[in-house]
Amino acid sequence: MLSPLEKYVLDLAVEDYTSIADVFVSVRAREPGKSDEYYIAKARELVRKLLRAGYVRLYYDNLEASTETHREARELTNPEVDVELARRENWIPSPVEDRFRVALGATEEGEEALHSE
Repeated sequence: MLSPLEKYVLDLAVEDYTSIADVFVSVRAREPGKSDEYYIAKARELVRKLLRAGYVRLYYDNLEASTETHREARELTNPEVDVELARRENWIPSPVEDRFRVALGATEEGEEALHSE
């Protein structure tokens, strides 16, 4: 059973690759008044739960090389997942869109889970 926030994040991942910073923003919007560290921890926990369930995968999303019809992204290896989820700067939204970002995309299992709820 997915929580409303898990459904929302999974829906973002089904629609398109979404930055993990968007997960941070979604958590912050639902629980205002906490510290960034609190939001990062909650967002990281949520992403890890979706990863463990096999509902999403993490990617290096190359925005500079991507077009409207072709996404240039590479799936992260397990060691890279741990490193990138630990990096604070990946969670905090940037005022300037970076050329690369860590993004999550839904798997077929994630799409099925979302639509079966």
